[in-house]
Amino acid sequence: MSLSELLSRDFSHVISRVDIDAIQPIASCGRDTNVTGYTEWLSLEISTVTLGWDWALIVDRGEVRCIRIDAPRSNVLLVDSHGNEYHWQANLVALSTIVDAVDWTDQTLAYVASEKWRFSQHVNLPLT
Repeated sequence: MSLSELLSRDFSHVISRVDIDAIQPIASCGRDTNVTGYTEWLSLEISTVTLGWDWALIVDRGEVRCIRIDAPRSNVLLVDSHGNEYHWQANLVALSTIVDAVDWTDQTLAYVASEKWRFSQHVNLPLT
């Protein structure tokens, strides 16, 4: 698939989750904690394209936001204008650039928040 074909697709959010396994009890008050998760997106136009990646919740200048923390997972191998396949690392760099340019964090956080009852069952915290 060419980069322009991929960029022309509409992707829909499928699922996002918090990595429950990664949640560790905080040893003492005031210590940092890490919240990580994953998100999966799908495009069903002509052929199915999937994109997924891991994320972390960070506080940046008093604002909570998500950042991508690893290269995306996908069933896409991009090709150049001559039909030559990208080398795998170049493919991952291009997919990462696309993910970083898309506004995915609001939908991811909203989805995770809508699942808060599952999260609170695993960590025994009341979430509001």
